[in-house]
Amino acid sequence: MKMLPIVLLEIFYKVLWLILVAYPLWSKGTLAGSPAEDITSAFLWVILPIVAVPWGYVFANYFYKPKKVEPVLL
Repeated sequence: MKMLPIVLLEIFYKVLWLILVAYPLWSKGTLAGSPAEDITSAFLWVILPIVAVPWGYVFANYFYKPKKVEPVLL
């Protein structure tokens, strides 16, 4: 579980790159033959870490952490 933040960072930057760079090129039909084509081919493998991440653990420990209520001493 120590590598999980690094895997989440990897997922974040690869998906962000695919959305901001590859998708606009692909939608205009200019991705094929561009320098971004090779990077896109490598970044499409991001689906594997997305499937492998224990998302229940991620949400429970990184996004939804119930606050501990400290007892008030009078």
